[in-house]
Amino acid sequence: MSKAVVGAGNVAIKLMGQDYTLVPSLSAMQGVSRLNNGIRGAIDEVIRLNFDTIVRVISLGLGGKVANQIKDLPSVCYNSGLVDGTEGELAAKCVEFLTILSNGGRPVNKDDADETSDDPQ
Repeated sequence: MSKAVVGAGNVAIKLMGQDYTLVPSLSAMQGVSRLNNGIRGAIDEVIRLNFDTIVRVISLGLGGKVANQIKDLPSVCYNSGLVDGTEGELAAKCVEFLTILSNGGRPVNKDDADETSDDPQ
């Protein structure tokens, strides 16, 4: 197992033209897990574009201090866009963040996944 690199699991997002960072943490993991009966439930809800889930995941990823500084976070998320092709692409960023949370705050190493694949090609 490789050593964790500080900030390696962070996910950059854009809200109304401003750059923010979703930071994986134990408190974010616990909050998201309670949100929809686990991380998988939250991923399913984000894929369904459940707006309340997306806003809550972003809020937990930003952390209370940063999230509280954004006036009307739901409106900011709505105006930033949820799907690919919009400035925010927030749904995809939330799925990425949730996947990182499920991996202990570390990004999923695609090289390792390729090496362990059963596909002979």
